Amino acid sequence: MLVVSGLSVGMILATSTIAAPAGAPILGRLISSSDARHLNFPSVANKPVSSTKTGSKKCPEAAQVVFENHKNVTGLIDQVFSCASRSAASTYLQALIGEYPITTSFSPPTALGSTAVGSATQAPVYAYMWRRGSYVAFVAVDTDATDNKDQEYSHRFDLLTKALVASLSKAAIEQNKKMA
Repeated sequence: MLVVSGLSVGMILATSTIAAPAGAPILGRLISSSDARHLNFPSVANKPVSSTKTGSKKCPEAAQVVFENHKNVTGLIDQVFSCASRSAASTYLQALIGEYPITTSFSPPTALGSTAVGSATQAPVYAYMWRRGSYVAFVAVDTDATDNKDQEYSHRFDLLTKALVASLSKAAIEQNKKMA
């Protein structure tokens, strides 16, 4: 699994950190900077990286990128995990759900398929997670995406706006297309 570094996005998915790039193919499955700009996240907070150190032998490759909107102090987190099989991906998704329990009132877009779930339990991080084939995706927005300690507390309780939910939904749909 991956650890987001630099930007205080409030999420840690595992114990290992991103290593040196493992290869381009999985990086090509992430949301692009251009897509993120259209979703109102114009800056790259953590550049796209991939790793073969995921902590899972059955899901051995992962990639991540984090975008942000400095003005609104919000972030967009995109992670993709490549697994050896659909079954391994389903198991990995369940592990993510263990970290980010399902919030039934925070439903993901139906375009993500029947495995998709939403989680608002780790607010200020709001996430959609799903499996598509042998891939697992985790796409989230953070309403307190700051690395400035003075701003951190003042934005910790910012609400998830309709505009951010719309951006998250569009980002997840775009991510889903890239997992085909």
